[in-house]
Amino acid sequence: MLTHLVTRLINWLLTLCFRRHNFHIKQARKVLSILLRLRSIGVEDERVIPFLRMISPSTFEEMVLAIAEGEGCYVWRLTGNSGRGRFDGKVDYCGETWLIQCKRYKSEVKPSHVRRFARLANSLGMRGLFIHTGDENGREYSAGDKVKFLSGDPLVKVMLGEARLVDQMYGWKTQTVNATDFE
Repeated sequence: MLTHLVTRLINWLLTLCFRRHNFHIKQARKVLSILLRLRSIGVEDERVIPFLRMISPSTFEEMVLAIAEGEGCYVWRLTGNSGRGRFDGKVDYCGETWLIQCKRYKSEVKPSHVRRFARLANSLGMRGLFIHTGDENGREYSAGDKVKFLSGDPLVKVMLGEARLVDQMYGWKTQTVNATDFE
């Protein structure tokens, strides 16, 4: 909880001069609450990706970073214009820093984006998480050992709060354990 408050305070101070950036942070929190409400009334998972494709790319980036913050990660937001071969943010969890790249594709994933992000992560010596709403069409993207992908059903589960982003980063499997399992 303290980590969450500290990173929110630091990011708020850094973005004081960037009103447009703060707008996207607020929008991201609104969209996440809308997704949770939609889930509570029984909207099917198949409708989440098309919904995510309709929001702005900056809001999608901020949604991912807000989820990471909510899970207790330190989050560094990049202010200013995105693009130009940069990443969208950094997430620190358990002392390991991950680069985050979010792409809100309406169609296929662009292999050049994957390669560029993998090169960036490797050059910085960090792991990377490439999150996208695109169609992979059965393709396997080679990005090395340092880059993981999050899309499709696992992305939907994270956005709906049914799975944790950090579990996806590390490949951990979460399962529900009952107290009676230990008796």
